[in-house]
Amino acid sequence: MIAIGVQLEGVEETVARLARGEAAAERGSESTRKAFRLIGAEELEHQHSDFLDRSRGLVAGGFGWKPVSPLTVLLRRTGRTAKLPGWDAVRVLADVAPINLDTGRLAASFASGAPGNVLRVEPLAVEFGSAVAYAGRVHGGGPGEEPPIADRAAADKIVGGRILKVLPGHKSERTAGGRKSRARKFWNPEFFRLRGWLRKIAGRVFNVPARPILSTPPETRVERYAKEVKDAIVEDLK
Repeated sequence: MIAIGVQLEGVEETVARLARGEAAAERGSESTRKAFRLIGAEELEHQHSDFLDRSRGLVAGGFGWKPVSPLTVLLRRTGRTAKLPGWDAVRVLADVAPINLDTGRLAASFASGAPGNVLRVEPLAVEFGSAVAYAGRVHGGGPGEEPPIADRAAADKIVGGRILKVLPGHKSERTAGGRKSRARKFWNPEFFRLRGWLRKIAGRVFNVPARPILSTPPETRVERYAKEVKDAIVEDLK
Protein backbone atom coordinates (compact mmCIF):
# COMPACT_ATOMS: atom_id res chain seq x y z
CA MET A 1 0.00 0.00 0.00
CA ILE A 2 1.09 3.56 -0.67
CA ALA A 3 -0.81 6.68 0.32
CA ILE A 4 -0.35 10.38 0.92
CA GLY A 5 -2.23 12.52 3.39
CA VAL A 6 -3.37 16.12 3.15
CA GLN A 7 -3.57 17.88 6.48
CA LEU A 8 -3.98 21.58 6.00
CA GLU A 9 -2.10 24.00 8.20
CA GLY A 10 -4.16 26.85 9.52
CA VAL A 11 -7.40 24.91 9.71
CA GLU A 12 -6.99 24.28 13.43
CA GLU A 13 -6.29 27.97 14.00
CA THR A 14 -9.40 28.89 12.07
CA VAL A 15 -11.47 26.55 14.17
CA ALA A 16 -9.91 27.79 17.41
CA ARG A 17 -10.92 31.33 16.61
CA LEU A 18 -14.51 30.19 16.49
CA ALA A 19 -16.38 29.58 19.71
CA ARG A 20 -16.87 25.83 19.25
CA GLY A 21 -13.64 25.19 17.42
CA GLU A 22 -12.07 22.66 19.73
CA ALA A 23 -15.09 20.35 19.73
CA ALA A 24 -15.41 20.64 15.96
CA ALA A 25 -11.77 19.68 15.52
CA GLU A 26 -12.29 16.51 17.54
CA ARG A 27 -15.40 15.22 15.85
CA GLY A 28 -15.17 16.84 12.41
CA SER A 29 -18.35 18.33 11.01
CA GLU A 30 -20.16 16.78 8.08
CA SER A 31 -19.37 19.83 5.96
CA THR A 32 -15.68 19.52 6.79
CA ARG A 33 -15.61 15.81 6.02
CA LYS A 34 -17.38 16.45 2.73
CA ALA A 35 -14.81 19.10 1.83
CA PHE A 36 -11.95 16.72 2.56
CA ARG A 37 -13.67 13.93 0.64
CA LEU A 38 -13.91 16.18 -2.42
CA ILE A 39 -10.26 17.15 -2.00
CA GLY A 40 -9.25 13.50 -1.90
CA ALA A 41 -11.32 12.68 -4.98
CA GLU A 42 -9.78 15.58 -6.90
CA GLU A 43 -6.27 14.60 -5.87
CA LEU A 44 -6.87 11.03 -7.02
CA GLU A 45 -7.76 12.39 -10.46
CA HIS A 46 -4.53 14.39 -10.54
CA GLN A 47 -2.48 11.41 -9.37
CA HIS A 48 -4.09 9.13 -11.94
CA SER A 49 -3.43 11.62 -14.74
CA ASP A 50 0.20 12.06 -13.62
CA PHE A 51 0.59 8.28 -13.46
CA LEU A 52 -0.50 7.88 -17.09
CA ASP A 53 1.70 10.77 -18.25
CA ARG A 54 4.77 9.26 -16.58
CA SER A 55 3.90 5.83 -17.92
CA ARG A 56 3.79 7.14 -21.49
CA GLY A 57 6.87 9.32 -21.16
CA LEU A 58 4.94 12.58 -21.39
CA VAL A 59 6.51 14.23 -18.32
CA ALA A 60 9.19 16.80 -19.12
CA GLY A 61 11.95 18.16 -16.90
CA GLY A 62 13.40 14.84 -15.75
CA PHE A 63 10.38 13.82 -13.68
CA GLY A 64 9.50 10.78 -15.74
CA TRP A 65 10.15 7.13 -14.91
CA LYS A 66 13.06 4.94 -15.89
CA PRO A 67 12.19 3.06 -19.12
CA VAL A 68 11.41 -0.62 -18.93
CA SER A 69 14.21 -3.10 -19.62
CA PRO A 70 14.27 -5.39 -22.65
CA LEU A 71 13.80 -8.31 -20.25
CA THR A 72 10.55 -6.71 -19.03
CA VAL A 73 9.33 -6.57 -22.63
CA LEU A 74 9.96 -10.30 -22.98
CA LEU A 75 8.13 -11.05 -19.74
CA ARG A 76 5.07 -8.88 -20.26
CA ARG A 77 1.77 -10.68 -20.32
CA THR A 78 -0.16 -8.04 -22.24
CA GLY A 79 0.35 -5.83 -25.28
CA ARG A 80 2.22 -8.51 -27.18
CA THR A 81 2.78 -8.20 -30.90
CA ALA A 82 3.86 -10.77 -33.45
CA LYS A 83 6.96 -12.77 -32.60
CA LEU A 84 10.17 -10.77 -32.78
CA PRO A 85 13.30 -11.63 -34.77
CA GLY A 86 15.76 -10.95 -31.97
CA TRP A 87 17.30 -8.79 -29.27
CA ASP A 88 17.52 -5.58 -31.32
CA ALA A 89 13.78 -5.64 -31.92
CA VAL A 90 13.17 -6.25 -28.22
CA ARG A 91 15.31 -3.23 -27.32
CA VAL A 92 13.40 -1.02 -29.75
CA LEU A 93 10.14 -2.03 -28.09
CA ALA A 94 11.62 -1.35 -24.65
CA ASP A 95 12.41 2.24 -25.67
CA VAL A 96 8.75 2.98 -26.45
CA ALA A 97 6.91 0.57 -24.14
CA PRO A 98 4.53 2.10 -21.58
CA ILE A 99 5.73 1.78 -17.98
CA ASN A 100 3.76 0.15 -15.14
CA LEU A 101 0.82 -0.59 -17.44
CA ASP A 102 1.31 -4.30 -18.02
CA THR A 103 -2.02 -5.22 -16.42
CA GLY A 104 -3.31 -1.69 -15.70
CA ARG A 105 -4.27 -2.74 -12.16
CA LEU A 106 -2.03 -0.21 -10.39
CA ALA A 107 -3.11 2.71 -12.56
CA ALA A 108 -6.79 1.81 -12.16
CA SER A 109 -6.46 1.77 -8.36
CA PHE A 110 -6.21 5.57 -8.38
CA ALA A 111 -9.83 5.88 -9.51
CA SER A 112 -12.12 6.63 -6.59
CA GLY A 113 -14.05 3.50 -5.57
CA ALA A 114 -12.00 1.18 -7.81
CA PRO A 115 -10.46 -2.05 -6.47
CA GLY A 116 -7.37 -1.21 -4.44
CA ASN A 117 -8.24 2.47 -4.10
CA VAL A 118 -7.55 4.32 -0.84
CA LEU A 119 -9.68 7.34 0.09
CA ARG A 120 -9.87 7.73 3.85
CA VAL A 121 -11.43 10.84 5.39
CA GLU A 122 -10.47 11.88 8.92
CA PRO A 123 -11.86 14.78 10.98
CA LEU A 124 -9.32 17.28 9.64
CA ALA A 125 -7.39 15.35 7.00
CA VAL A 126 -7.77 13.02 4.02
CA GLU A 127 -5.58 10.13 2.89
CA PHE A 128 -5.55 8.84 -0.67
CA GLY A 129 -3.50 6.37 -2.68
CA SER A 130 -3.38 2.71 -3.66
CA ALA A 131 -3.64 -0.48 -1.62
CA VAL A 132 -2.33 -2.68 -4.45
CA ALA A 133 0.19 -5.01 -2.83
CA TYR A 134 3.16 -4.06 -5.01
CA ALA A 135 2.48 -0.29 -5.11
CA GLY A 136 5.04 0.46 -2.40
CA ARG A 137 7.73 -1.57 -4.17
CA VAL A 138 7.09 0.25 -7.45
CA HIS A 139 7.16 3.63 -5.68
CA GLY A 140 10.34 3.10 -3.67
CA GLY A 141 12.10 0.35 -5.60
CA GLY A 142 13.80 -2.69 -4.11
CA PRO A 143 14.14 -6.44 -4.69
CA GLY A 144 11.25 -8.26 -6.29
CA GLU A 145 9.27 -10.81 -4.32
CA GLU A 146 10.02 -13.76 -6.59
CA PRO A 147 12.09 -14.62 -9.67
CA PRO A 148 10.44 -13.40 -12.89
CA ILE A 149 11.63 -16.63 -14.56
CA ALA A 150 11.08 -19.60 -12.30
CA ASP A 151 13.08 -22.28 -14.12
CA ARG A 152 14.42 -23.51 -17.47
CA ALA A 153 10.98 -24.62 -18.61
CA ALA A 154 9.62 -21.12 -18.01
CA ALA A 155 12.57 -19.62 -19.91
CA ASP A 156 11.89 -21.87 -22.89
CA LYS A 157 8.21 -20.94 -22.86
CA ILE A 158 8.95 -17.21 -22.79
CA VAL A 159 11.39 -17.36 -25.71
CA GLY A 160 9.13 -19.68 -27.67
CA GLY A 161 6.25 -17.26 -27.30
CA ARG A 162 8.14 -14.07 -28.15
CA ILE A 163 11.02 -14.86 -30.53
CA LEU A 164 10.99 -16.41 -34.00
CA LYS A 165 12.70 -19.78 -34.03
CA VAL A 166 12.76 -19.93 -37.82
CA LEU A 167 13.35 -16.82 -39.89
CA PRO A 168 10.94 -15.99 -42.73
CA GLY A 169 11.80 -17.20 -46.22
CA HIS A 170 13.29 -20.36 -47.59
CA LYS A 171 15.76 -21.62 -50.16
CA SER A 172 15.01 -23.89 -53.06
CA GLU A 173 17.63 -25.87 -54.90
CA ARG A 174 17.33 -27.87 -58.08
CA THR A 175 18.72 -31.36 -58.22
CA ALA A 176 20.55 -32.83 -61.14
CA GLY A 177 17.31 -34.39 -62.28
CA GLY A 178 15.63 -31.00 -62.52
CA ARG A 179 13.35 -31.48 -59.53
CA LYS A 180 13.21 -29.00 -56.64
CA SER A 181 14.44 -30.02 -53.25
CA ARG A 182 12.41 -29.38 -50.13
CA ALA A 183 12.43 -25.89 -48.62
CA ARG A 184 15.28 -25.45 -46.16
CA LYS A 185 14.63 -23.86 -42.77
CA PHE A 186 16.64 -20.84 -41.66
CA TRP A 187 17.15 -21.31 -37.95
CA ASN A 188 17.25 -18.03 -36.05
CA PRO A 189 20.48 -17.84 -34.00
CA GLU A 190 18.94 -15.10 -31.82
CA PHE A 191 16.31 -17.56 -30.60
CA PHE A 192 18.92 -19.97 -29.25
CA ARG A 193 21.10 -17.17 -27.86
CA LEU A 194 18.22 -15.63 -25.92
CA ARG A 195 16.99 -19.01 -24.72
CA GLY A 196 20.43 -19.75 -23.31
CA TRP A 197 20.57 -16.37 -21.55
CA LEU A 198 17.12 -16.76 -19.98
CA ARG A 199 18.02 -20.25 -18.80
CA LYS A 200 21.08 -18.80 -17.04
CA ILE A 201 19.10 -16.13 -15.17
CA ALA A 202 16.19 -18.43 -14.27
CA GLY A 203 15.58 -18.42 -10.54
CA ARG A 204 17.23 -15.03 -9.94
CA VAL A 205 15.44 -12.17 -8.17
CA PHE A 206 15.97 -8.71 -9.67
CA ASN A 207 15.75 -5.24 -8.16
CA VAL A 208 12.79 -3.10 -9.17
CA PRO A 209 13.90 0.49 -9.94
CA ALA A 210 12.15 3.22 -7.97
CA ARG A 211 9.40 4.90 -9.98
CA PRO A 212 7.68 7.36 -7.58
CA ILE A 213 3.92 7.15 -8.04
CA LEU A 214 2.52 9.74 -5.66
CA SER A 215 3.51 13.39 -5.66
CA THR A 216 2.77 16.13 -3.13
CA PRO A 217 0.07 18.56 -4.33
CA PRO A 218 1.49 21.93 -5.45
CA GLU A 219 1.22 24.87 -3.10
CA THR A 220 -1.45 26.57 -5.21
CA ARG A 221 -3.78 23.59 -4.83
CA VAL A 222 -3.05 23.26 -1.12
CA GLU A 223 -3.93 26.92 -0.59
CA ARG A 224 -7.22 26.44 -2.44
CA TYR A 225 -7.98 23.32 -0.43
CA ALA A 226 -7.31 25.19 2.81
CA LYS A 227 -9.79 27.89 1.84
CA GLU A 228 -12.44 25.33 0.93
CA VAL A 229 -12.08 23.57 4.28
CA LYS A 230 -12.11 26.81 6.27
CA ASP A 231 -15.24 27.93 4.42
CA ALA A 232 -16.88 24.58 5.23
CA ILE A 233 -16.06 24.98 8.92
CA VAL A 234 -17.42 28.50 9.04
CA GLU A 235 -20.60 27.43 7.23
CA ASP A 236 -21.14 24.53 9.61
CA LEU A 237 -20.78 26.74 12.70
CA LYS A 238 -23.17 29.50 11.60
